[in-house]
Amino acid sequence: MTTLLEMVQNTNKEEIRRNFIDEIKKDENLQRNERSMHVNTFSQMFDEALRKCGCDPNISVYGYVLCQSLQEKSNTLLDYCVYNGIHEKHHVRFMRFFEFVMSVDREAAQNILAMYSQEVQWRIMGNICSPEDFHTVIKWDRQLTSCIMFNEYESHMHYMMSNGTNAQNIDMIFEKLQFAVFVYGNGYLRWIPSRDGYGKNTLVNQMLSLGNIFYTPYIWQELLSYLIHTCPDALRITSGHPLQKYNTGFTAVVRRCVHPEQKRDQWIVENVMQYADLHRDVYGVVTDTNMTLLDLAKSCNNVLVLQFFARKFNI
Repeated sequence: MTTLLEMVQNTNKEEIRRNFIDEIKKDENLQRNERSMHVNTFSQMFDEALRKCGCDPNISVYGYVLCQSLQEKSNTLLDYCVYNGIHEKHHVRFMRFFEFVMSVDREAAQNILAMYSQEVQWRIMGNICSPEDFHTVIKWDRQLTSCIMFNEYESHMHYMMSNGTNAQNIDMIFEKLQFAVFVYGNGYLRWIPSRDGYGKNTLVNQMLSLGNIFYTPYIWQELLSYLIHTCPDALRITSGHPLQKYNTGFTAVVRRCVHPEQKRDQWIVENVMQYADLHRDVYGVVTDTNMTLLDLAKSCNNVLVLQFFARKFNI
């Protein structure tokens, strides 16, 4: 007698997926036309997709249809629900779909996050994703893979520290950063992606080295203060890029905060340099110059840093 799983295996897996997509489209159209809440759960829609192929619904076959085997070049269902689109309806679809996957097959959920980690990361870091939804996805990731925010090929958070800070979304980025650190710990602040062509520093050093550190909104200063004081040892971690000009947070400050009349320069020097150690940092060799940090400050004529060293270390 043919088992249920064998019946599904004998059916074109892509046909079931396409039926599922059709059910999702119908449900979304119904919501839009009637302005109603979710009409059907994803479990109900998946069951209907199976019935259309002559298969009785059963949770034991969900994972088989959801997962993408090594032989498959693509998975239309995952592309539609996880990868496709940047608008609010696409984000809502992703959240509903992944909540369904988490409820029926954790292994399938783990495979999806591993396969689409970069796409999910960009989705949840965008403005459309609320902090509440971000919290939900990060909790899922922590349970399954911890690969979304620790993406070795591309870190959107590193990108935001150097390029993406603006008055419209910096408060949301700050809230998401704080929750990521709450979930993953300070190890997230010490982490440098190993294969990211852009993010080659810790988050605090990325901002000090490449970010607009003279940006005026107060929330920006709060964000930088959080990065500096939550994990001060991240300031000392050397850039992962051999050609990176600013290879620690200390060298970045020496090279960039050179205007003694500017209050922002004064604030950054005071907050960062309080964590400098005399022997490890001030007298430590800056690798791309073969000078000590003190000598580098002299060569840059950084009056603020030299005055701070004189006060703190009497040098």
